[in-house]
Amino acid sequence: GELYNTQSYVAGSSDMVCTYMFDSTGEDLICSGVMVFFNKYGFEVGQLHLQGLMLGSTIFAHIFSIVGGTGCFSGATGITTVEALPSGSIWYSYKHDIYIYEYWQHEYNGDNNLPF
Repeated sequence: GELYNTQSYVAGSSDMVCTYMFDSTGEDLICSGVMVFFNKYGFEVGQLHLQGLMLGSTIFAHIFSIVGGTGCFSGATGITTVEALPSGSIWYSYKHDIYIYEYWQHEYNGDNNLPF
């Protein structure tokens, strides 16, 4: 889906793949995902790669590890909190709070005139 910044502009897109695990306590999901970020001109400037465990189907907030990145997020580590917000009877939108602990600061493609 699309990612929006705090001013409600499209800042990128995201996708996630999850594997169900069933046991006597219910169902959990192991998930891997990616967030792709674009600058104001629509060019990709970096990606954040996520992994985590979603416990049960009734919990609406999950914490995922940021396990890497590309472009301006090369070497990124941190966490993101994903909160499900109901937006219909069966559909949800998701709020991401991203906390990056570290990444390699560098210019992207040698051009730092392309801000987010």
